[in-house]
Amino acid sequence: DGDNLLIIFSYQNKQHKQYLGLKENAENIRRAVKLYNEITERINFDKKYGESTFNFASYFPDAKNMKNLSGSEFECGKITFGAYALDVWLPRMEKKIAAVTGSITPKTYKDYKSYLNVCKDIACFWDMPMDKIRSLHIVDYMDELALTRKAKTINNLMIPFRPIFERAFIDGIIKEDIMQKVKNPSTRGQQPEIYPFSYNESQKIISAAKEHFPEMALWFGIGFLMGMRITEMQAMKWKYFDFENWTYHVCERIYDGDESDETKTFSGSRNIIVPRALRSMVEEHKKYTTHSEYVFLNSFGNPYQQSKHIVSKYWIELLNICEIEFRKMRQMRHSFAIQALEASFMISDISK
Repeated sequence: DGDNLLIIFSYQNKQHKQYLGLKENAENIRRAVKLYNEITERINFDKKYGESTFNFASYFPDAKNMKNLSGSEFECGKITFGAYALDVWLPRMEKKIAAVTGSITPKTYKDYKSYLNVCKDIACFWDMPMDKIRSLHIVDYMDELALTRKAKTINNLMIPFRPIFERAFIDGIIKEDIMQKVKNPSTRGQQPEIYPFSYNESQKIISAAKEHFPEMALWFGIGFLMGMRITEMQAMKWKYFDFENWTYHVCERIYDGDESDETKTFSGSRNIIVPRALRSMVEEHKKYTTHSEYVFLNSFGNPYQQSKHIVSKYWIELLNICEIEFRKMRQMRHSFAIQALEASFMISDISK
């Protein structure tokens, strides 16, 4: 309306026109659209769950018709934890994947869904109203998890809880963020997450792979000498090798059967130098898989979708042959990082 932007929305069976006092320009239009989306989201949420998260007075304190509107009184949350987590919080996280800022990755979103599914199967508070949940319920859930899981796994499973309750508090669903009273279990005394192999151990494993499993020797060479993530190695393609300059462009990964053209982190897309010690192994490996676009293939001629098959068929056997204590295969990357630091590589380069 002229130079004064307005938004039109329906609330309590009436149509409302509210002027924003903003002149029409690109930035203010974006602000108006954001405000409109936020208001309508809250109104629709209240209708669906019988809540009162939209407070007309807080948005338009000078509105002439505010006296005739209800909804300004706080009402405790009737929505259950499960409904809020799956129907409200998780869709917000999904939007962040496509956001310009790219605040979370598809893998992170998938992990959130997985963690919440565990909660759905175990937690007694899944179907409880949000305002009825106490910190004791959260602690009981962690105690239940501790019967079959290590502290590190429990901490991962608890990742969504703090942002869920924080957001519910901001939304006016609950009066208190109970997660501020909850402490994560200590991982002290458990095997450290980073448990690298020594240089001699890594060389011993690569040598054993050449002798016993030549079709997969390059896999372990890349793991120890290039430091790529398991998911990135599963997605390796011949076209990303630059054989003139001997580099490899990391830009794809396969995670739990899903192929993505995004790496784990947004800075993860990178070019890696292929060490001289690996170049002859790369040439030797061509005879196994150059008929495919993928560098590593399983017995069915397909790229590996999960690393568990490599672990069961090759990794455990190699560690037994070398008489080395079992460690998870991702320790190859950790070993590379430690050895690179000892060789005075930049931490910023290694962290990618």
